[in-house]
Amino acid sequence: MRTETEYNLRRVQAHQPLIRDYPAVLLRGKWIILGVTFLSLVAAFVFTKLRQPTYQASTAVMIQTRIAESGGLFIPAVGSAIVTNIRQNELEILRSQSLAESVARRLIRQMYIDSSARQMIDIILPAEDDKGKRTVASVEQVVKRLSTAVDFVTVRESDVIKIIAKSKDAREAALLANTFTAEYYNRNVYKSREKSRTLREFLQTQVNEQRTNLDRLEGALQSYMEKKGIVSLDEESRRMIEQLSQLEANRDATDISLKTIERTLSFYRMELPQQERMLANSIVGASDPYIQNLQGQLASLEVQRDVAISKNPLLAGKEVFSDKLREVDQQIQSLQEKLRLRTKDYIETLVPSPANVQDQASINPSAYLRQVKQRILETQVEIQALTAKKEALNRVVAEYEEQFEKIPGRNIQYARLERGRQGTEKLFIVLNDKLNEANISEQSQFGHIDIIDQAAVPTDPSSPNLLLNLALGFALGFFMSIVIVVGREYRDVRIHTPEDLKLKGHFPAAVVTNMNSEIRRFDGNRVLSTYGRPVDPHLLTLADSFSPVAESYRKLRTTVQFDRADKRPQSILVSSANSGEGKSTTASNLAVAYAQSGLMTLLVDCNLRRPRQHGIFDVYQTPGLTELLTGRAGYDNVVQMTAQDHLHILCSGSAIAHPAELLSSDQMKDLLEQAKVEYDVIVLDSPPILSVADASILSTCVDCTIMVVAAGVTRMEELERSIEMFGAVSSSLPKFVLNMFDQQRAYGISYKRSGYSYYGDAKRKKRRSERTSTEQKTT
Repeated sequence: MRTETEYNLRRVQAHQPLIRDYPAVLLRGKWIILGVTFLSLVAAFVFTKLRQPTYQASTAVMIQTRIAESGGLFIPAVGSAIVTNIRQNELEILRSQSLAESVARRLIRQMYIDSSARQMIDIILPAEDDKGKRTVASVEQVVKRLSTAVDFVTVRESDVIKIIAKSKDAREAALLANTFTAEYYNRNVYKSREKSRTLREFLQTQVNEQRTNLDRLEGALQSYMEKKGIVSLDEESRRMIEQLSQLEANRDATDISLKTIERTLSFYRMELPQQERMLANSIVGASDPYIQNLQGQLASLEVQRDVAISKNPLLAGKEVFSDKLREVDQQIQSLQEKLRLRTKDYIETLVPSPANVQDQASINPSAYLRQVKQRILETQVEIQALTAKKEALNRVVAEYEEQFEKIPGRNIQYARLERGRQGTEKLFIVLNDKLNEANISEQSQFGHIDIIDQAAVPTDPSSPNLLLNLALGFALGFFMSIVIVVGREYRDVRIHTPEDLKLKGHFPAAVVTNMNSEIRRFDGNRVLSTYGRPVDPHLLTLADSFSPVAESYRKLRTTVQFDRADKRPQSILVSSANSGEGKSTTASNLAVAYAQSGLMTLLVDCNLRRPRQHGIFDVYQTPGLTELLTGRAGYDNVVQMTAQDHLHILCSGSAIAHPAELLSSDQMKDLLEQAKVEYDVIVLDSPPILSVADASILSTCVDCTIMVVAAGVTRMEELERSIEMFGAVSSSLPKFVLNMFDQQRAYGISYKRSGYSYYGDAKRKKRRSERTSTEQKTT
């Protein structure tokens, strides 16, 4: 015997949703899934066909990360972090407002995609409200359009950046990509030449000034010579002027070189990252006294050598003079080597070197910073050397000026003018050579950007992509349909499957499949029973005893009959939560199933409001239960025979005003007690429990209650409320029958499709054939 505790325990254990239920949910909603997915595919197809095609063109540029200089800064083979920063910086340049404005102005100047056909570039056409006011859009409008028409992406595992342009016109897409690439390349070249350009402009200014000075001095000298009648100076004065002018030219050239290197150093400082600027400033202020002393000695020896050569041009080929010059050169070389080694050691103390600079530079970003700082230090050391040389030249020039002042007074003015002219001329020649070198250096720099591919005019549109859109439409439709099906399932509180009952702890005693397919075989007409009496086709246990539905009712009979080992129920009440859920059909078929087992069975139609049993069995409604309980008819007069052996029926009888009072009367209880003496089983058909109180009243008088649940109709809260109403008046729990169960609708599959069939199909077909023959003969 199943106790109350065991039943409640099984209810708690069963109240757990199972993952295996979801395939059934999806199969149940397969038509929704197919329909929504199909509509989504159709929508994607229509969208693709109606959308205007877009063309895409792209160019590829490569960033050189291992170059000698980039915009004036030394960049070694740097680590991945700095390379990533370089690529990111270039992307930001490509996305900059200034570059976009440059592209916009270039497009506006060009105006036409095809100048011969006079087809204007679409992106520069004015807005609708500008028509009639201007021929092209403003730069700001074009820049705004470019932000959506052009995109930039980096190629993974490389230093390549792709410039991608999209347009409704294939030629315009290629034009946009190529124009952007050209402007980007020109900007990069312009920036890479910035240092050389600055130096060239400085040298050009100096050359222009010296040319002006030279012209002025030559004019002044010519005028003085004509006025004083002086033709030339004596040999000693001429030689002194040449030596002094040469020294002054060397000094001025050294001064200009010093200014040029200082400009270079300033450029390096400006280009350093902001976070390293403080360190760069501290390096600039560093100095080594020993280096300064070596630079002073070296400058003095170089000046002495130059002065000796200029003073003794006639002794240049003499052996003694050459030996002295060679000795001075050796001293200069020795000092230069000492200066080089000392400078290297000094730099190492300021910027510690990694164990392997070459390897570290490729993997350690600090090596990059070290080499940049090293370049700054080297430049600073070079500035110090030039400064020492300039000071040494100033001292020698001062000595010569003392001798220069001793020239006779008549020729002193002429000597001064000649000295200025020669010094300016020699300085002009030096500066002009440096200017030519700067021009060559500027033109030889091409930046760190290489154009790999130019954009070609695309032949096929990049969008819309029919296959991609269909795939997206399918995925979106399928996902939406899954959401709809699952959402509908969660919102649907109706009972569909035996598992829905089990999840609430209600284990069905039997599952009766939907009999509509079976009834359709009879075309809605009454069928003849075994004894030739017409019955309702819903009475399948009698009309077709070998049908699966009849077998379900026999299973229900067995479950109810042997559920309790101590006592078999003799009186059985059949009810449901609402009307139309199949309780009357269940009661009639269950009664037939009991009678077919050989038990004397009485079917009582207790639904005094809307009786149905008399119509099912084709018997008289009156006299019936009403007349028997009110004493207007006797027991033998109201009980009728049916088409099934061992089955009698007690119909409802006449309608009365208050059926509940009559069913709760002592006469009803006495009737049941009397019937138990004559019959083995009594089946009572009652009204819905949620509609009236009749079923609750009758449940107190019977041994067992059967609750009929209609699949896809009965709601879970209605079932729970019905159980509560039964439990309020009866101590026994009802048994459940899942009626109208459609396996195809519930699970999305059918056993018939899998090859299964009912064991009695052959016998059922034979019986059906015999019954059809009998009906034809009767007709």
